[in-house]
Amino acid sequence: MLGFASFSSGTGRALRIQVPKVQRSRVFMAKQIEVVRGADEATIKKYGCRSWPVWSCETSTFPWEYSENERCLLMDGDVTVTPEGGEPVSFRAGDIVTFPAGMKCVWDVKSAVNKHYLFF
Repeated sequence: MLGFASFSSGTGRALRIQVPKVQRSRVFMAKQIEVVRGADEATIKKYGCRSWPVWSCETSTFPWEYSENERCLLMDGDVTVTPEGGEPVSFRAGDIVTFPAGMKCVWDVKSAVNKHYLFF
């Protein structure tokens, strides 16, 4: 089943995209970061995650700013991202995470990350 999600583009325009609906109990949102915990294979296939490019990072802490929306599927790793002025959000292997364009944050990579990602 498909639903719609709206994101701010950072230019004052809203971006509305069609995305698969997921069980509400598995979705966690904080300061515009959306986490689908332990995404099942059907959800991963609906998004097409396994066809996206791969990015890897060793244990580290670094600032980041999103110029575009990003959705990713963590294949390995354990991360906490703290949005500027917001609460930390943790995610790990098996989670699908969506970050909004314009968000400034700090990544704390607790164990090496390997993820599929897509900017949109």
